Amino acid sequence: MVFSIGETIKRLRRERGITQEQLAERLNISAQAVSKWENGLSLPDISQLAPLAREFQVSADVLVGLGTDGTDIGDILEQAYRLPDVEKTYDALQEALACYPNSPALLVNSLECGITLVCPESGGDYNRERAEQIYKNCERQARTLAEYSKNVNDIMRANMIMVILHSSYGNRAAAMKCAEKFPCRPDMTWNKMMSYIANAEGNYKDEVDYCQEDIDLHVYNLASILTQQGLAYEKLERYSDAKNSFRAVFSLVEIFDRERKQLLHLQERGDVYELLIRVCQRLGENEEAERWQMEKPVFD
Repeated sequence: MVFSIGETIKRLRRERGITQEQLAERLNISAQAVSKWENGLSLPDISQLAPLAREFQVSADVLVGLGTDGTDIGDILEQAYRLPDVEKTYDALQEALACYPNSPALLVNSLECGITLVCPESGGDYNRERAEQIYKNCERQARTLAEYSKNVNDIMRANMIMVILHSSYGNRAAAMKCAEKFPCRPDMTWNKMMSYIANAEGNYKDEVDYCQEDIDLHVYNLASILTQQGLAYEKLERYSDAKNSFRAVFSLVEIFDRERKQLLHLQERGDVYELLIRVCQRLGENEEAERWQMEKPVFD
């Protein structure tokens, strides 16, 4: 999506929480001039591009609507994920977003890295010192994504991340506002709709494939729910119940023969092996804990 320079100025100004009057004062122009830019009634003079870019900390290309194609964004993401840890990847994505602030792909990946750095449950990648700053940045980026992306999956994922982050920071009202955007029924998926279409067309091979993709989605979701339930049991010191919930995740793997890494290393809930080992230790079942430790694979 390409935005006019006025739309871009308006978005950048609002994202940074400044008024038209404040922007005008910093640029030494009238507030009426800023209003005309944002409403498409006039364009900034070329001499104003550099001050605007400095004010918003973006490139002049962003202001005049020169975006980047998918290949370039793909290259940026590839380079970012080659870095040695999540924090460095996150910082690289922030640098890229300074140039391309409305890129859905960059925003989504920034949010995914952000939740890993902000949530204590994420384990070793949690960054206590920067958590508050990253949380606020995620909040802003989620709003931007919701405003400009046309991809429902990206928007819903952004809302899901913000439910988790707002809840972690005690902001229940904001969490509820994001949670209310989700449907109550678990069968309202794209794969389910496509399976109906394939069935009506007599295309049963595609129907099978869509059903399988939907099963994969629900299996992963069930594994995540079981892991979350186990963690809640653990907080209640109901360690036997926690152990049963974590063991149920392993049963899912055995039944559906899915990719073990995907189901047993859940991004927001931690490594199920580690969680199971921990509750076994709290139950005093050290031999079983050691057995699970030995069976634990090394994840890439």
